[in-house]
Amino acid sequence: MRARLALAGVAFLAAAAGAGAVLRRPPPGTPAPHANPFHLGGFDSLAVEKNGARTTLRKRADGFWVVAPITYAADPSAATAAFAALEKLDPGAIVTRRPQRYAELEVDVEGEGDNGEGDGKPRGLGVTVFADAAAGHGASGGAAILSLVIGKTVDGGTMVRVRGGAGADAVWQVNGDLRAILDKGTSDWRDRSVTTFPAGEAREIAIDVDDDAHIVVRKTDAGDAGTPGWRVVQSSEEIAAIDDQVPREIVATLAALKASDFADGVTPAAAGLAPPRLTVAVTLQGGEKDLLLIGGDAGADAVFVKTPDNAQIFHVARFDIERIAHRPIQFRRKVLCDLPEADVDTISITRAADSFTLVRDARGWRASAPRGLNVDPDKVAAFPTIFRGWRAPRIAEDARDRAAFTAPTVTITGRTRSARCAIAAVPHPRQPDAYLARALPGPEIYVVPGWMIDRVAVKLDTIRAR
Repeated sequence: MRARLALAGVAFLAAAAGAGAVLRRPPPGTPAPHANPFHLGGFDSLAVEKNGARTTLRKRADGFWVVAPITYAADPSAATAAFAALEKLDPGAIVTRRPQRYAELEVDVEGEGDNGEGDGKPRGLGVTVFADAAAGHGASGGAAILSLVIGKTVDGGTMVRVRGGAGADAVWQVNGDLRAILDKGTSDWRDRSVTTFPAGEAREIAIDVDDDAHIVVRKTDAGDAGTPGWRVVQSSEEIAAIDDQVPREIVATLAALKASDFADGVTPAAAGLAPPRLTVAVTLQGGEKDLLLIGGDAGADAVFVKTPDNAQIFHVARFDIERIAHRPIQFRRKVLCDLPEADVDTISITRAADSFTLVRDARGWRASAPRGLNVDPDKVAAFPTIFRGWRAPRIAEDARDRAAFTAPTVTITGRTRSARCAIAAVPHPRQPDAYLARALPGPEIYVVPGWMIDRVAVKLDTIRAR
């Protein structure tokens, strides 16, 4: 009996030892420390393959550059993030070595498993890392030290296939979203900066138009003659009072102007830049000048531009150009109305079908016309705010626009005890979401966005109490 118990105890201890050994084993797929392929030495170049196109980036003493298929300064933020991500690759376990799973994990590239013809399925990004060229590999670039395919992101990690090892390629899960950092085509890797300068150093703006219209405005700081702001130095148009927002808008936009795309292969003549339609020059505090040449339309939503010291022609979003390309007349002050909202006690809307008048008394806002209209106070509470600092963004220069302003279709009037302003408007004949407007009795005609009029010239049912 004692012998049987002793044997049982020995067997139990042996089984327990074996179980402990199993529990201490790393999970399947966990590599030995020496098997980690992501320990990179020095590297100065990387190539990204996307949709069959290959872009090569290189780190130089003067920053990051795209060196193929074109030589151009790289976007510093994008390139810095890409190099940093590859320098700090943080691998977990091997997910698979089976080629049959490459497509599922999106770690295959165009031409693998589709006879090179493409099948529209999601593909991986090919990324190749090259050793420092200075490390004895020649001036043209270092040797390839790591070749990867970046796949889909799963649970905060990215599927990454290491190409070129012995046997079937291993797919690893690497911490972080590498795809978001590296998934860019050639144009996305290029630096899209057009003009860059410290906005606070702008001291003068000069605009020259191809029809000889011109204006120069200069910033006046505390201590200069007049009040701080901007003053007109010379102009082909009479500017009785300057709209300070125009030069501020020009400086803010030009200080960090980015292209929406590159117009590679387009000639200056084809882009309307020989000569340019309009030239904007900003002189900085130290005397340095930043110039932008503005050309013709580059489609519905962009305009061709370039700088004099760079042969590259860019596409820039039209809304950015509209903030920069101001003719001299647009520097005129454009205040439609400026009544303190707390003092407005009467608001009248005059138009064919939905005219009304609101008056404010101790009880709040009520309708004095039409008779029987009971308004919801909450729906009209914001109406007085439109009369405070109401500014038009643009003066109508086109003769067709001025001719289109005949009898107004809507008039908005605000009154205080001591002041009154009235804005007459008609729908713009060529811009569906805009109006032509006049601050009566003044002669100037402005172009204003539709919401400026429509937010208060509403239908009666919109403000009626329910």
